[in-house]
Amino acid sequence: MDNVFVERLWRTVKYEEIYLRDYADGREVHARLDSYFHFYDAERRHAALDRQTPATVYFASHDTGPDTKETQEKDPAKERRITNHQ
Repeated sequence: MDNVFVERLWRTVKYEEIYLRDYADGREVHARLDSYFHFYDAERRHAALDRQTPATVYFASHDTGPDTKETQEKDPAKERRITNHQ
């Protein structure tokens, strides 16, 4: 198995977080990395993802909730209810 994606992630973490800080202790490292990974997933735009965040791409591809277009097309009764409320 090729781990190029994991290696790239850790390179990014090191250069954007680890090497830039002087942590006081392990608790601070843990807190800062927790914060960084939230930033990485939810806020940092990625060139490989067409300048979108990983969270945006992931949730868009896994959106199968009741209000998705696919569900409305498959459920004509719900589509009628939506139309009647407009």
